[in-house]
Order: sequence, then structure tokens, then C-alpha cells
Amino acid sequence: FFGVGFPMPLLFGPLVYLYAVTASDRSRRLTRWDALHLVPFVAAVVMGLPIYLMSGAGKVAIYHALQQGAAPLVIKVFDPLKLLSGVTYAAVTLLFLRRHRARIRDNYSSLEHVNLQWLLRLAMAGAVIWVLAVVFQVTQLFEEFQRGDDVITLAVALLVYGIGYMALRQPEIFRFDTAEFPVAGKEPAPPPGPPSEPVTAQEVVVGPEPAGSR
Repeated sequence: FFGVGFPMPLLFGPLVYLYAVTASDRSRRLTRWDALHLVPFVAAVVMGLPIYLMSGAGKVAIYHALQQGAAPLVIKVFDPLKLLSGVTYAAVTLLFLRRHRARIRDNYSSLEHVNLQWLLRLAMAGAVIWVLAVVFQVTQLFEEFQRGDDVITLAVALLVYGIGYMALRQPEIFRFDTAEFPVAGKEPAPPPGPPSEPVTAQEVVVGPEPAGSR
């Protein structure tokens, strides 16, 4: 599994962006054009195939070469691309959510307010992590700080735990159940109507009268 996780960060930005777009607009559906967001990830996997198909000894040799500072071409190309992708998608996601909030400011429900705040916090947390990644990448170039990867890993772990906490504390934010768009499978409440008249004893039909009852 050496190198399997290398292209994964190229999915973080696109997936958060598509999640925010589809969650904020229930009429929005994923299309074939949305698959273009996955092109950098697929390109990284294809370029990494020669490494993935190596023997165990070959992968160990590359690992030791990385420790000596000799990185393969795929790493030299896609390491800065991952940072560019993350920062760009974080900015685009925050800009989209800001415009979305302006559009629904005057006519959204309290639950939609919770949903929007959740999306904003998720996007902001992702943006902070990507900014930290850029800062640590720059400082590592000057060999002033060599534990940046550990800090980023910790930050991502905290974000994952935060998502799990929100799923337990406010599960409705993952269902996006609103008055306008109820969750599928839930029975809608009956519409309010005029109160029914009480039934009198004379209106109750109990069946035919027995013979000789008169």
C-alpha cells in the first residue's frame, strides 16, 4: 500500500465543494461535468502507477530515497498541485456559501440556518488546514520547521472527530430536513383543517334492528 494515500488530498477540496453545493440546494444534482473535479486525482494515480506496480524491494528503495531528499517526478509535480487545489477549492467553497447566505437571508428557516452554519464551519476548518499546509511547506523549504506533516495530520484528525461529534449532536444537519424539502420516507403532517363535528348517538349506525324490537 506504499503511496496509496498520496493522491487523496486532491479529493478533499472537490468533495467538500460538491457537498456544500448539493447540500445548500436540494434541487442540485451531480452531473457528468462534476466528474471533471476528479481529473487531478486520476492523473496523480495514473502517474503513480509505475511506483504502485513495483516490487516491495523497489518501494523500500524509493522510501529510503525520499528520506535522503530524492523525490520521484510524480511527487515533485503533484505536491505543489495539492496545495494549490486545496486553497483554491477552499476559497471557492467559502465564496459560494457567502453568496448563498445572501440569497436566502430573508426567507430561510431556523433549521436551514443551522445547516448553513454547519457548512460554513466545515469550509472554514478546511481552509485553515490548507493554509497551515502552505505555511509549513514554505517553512520546511528553509528547514526551520520539520514537523509540519504531524501538525496537519493532527488537524485533519480533529476535523474528522468534529464531524462525528456534530453527527451525534445535531443529526439533522446531515439529513437537511426542512419544511420545504422533507426527508424522503417521512410521512408529512396532515394539513390543518376545520375541526370535525362530534358524532351524536342518533348518527351511529349499529346494524339492522332485531325483529320484534318495536
